[in-house]
Amino acid sequence: MAAAKAELFERIRRVSWREGLSVQALARRYGVHRRVVREALTHAEPALRKTPRRAFEQTRQSLRCLAGTDVVYHRGPRRVPVIASAGRSGHSRHG
Repeated sequence: MAAAKAELFERIRRVSWREGLSVQALARRYGVHRRVVREALTHAEPALRKTPRRAFEQTRQSLRCLAGTDVVYHRGPRRVPVIASAGRSGHSRHG
């Protein structure tokens, strides 16, 4: 995928230089966002993708911080089930 994007950047730069097309025209021609065209015109290589930080890693780091402390885990109040009353049986009032 990175090679394909690098080739796209190269084609965008080449066509921009030869034909002098606008950012919008280049975006339409290659079917990409104008932001990608601007990035291709300013950088020779596409930026590397950022690896997202996983929720488990964040939790594990938090637990490491809490390792030596007395912490009571509380889940909060229990949810009380809603019981339908006799007046609200799902029937319409007007019929």
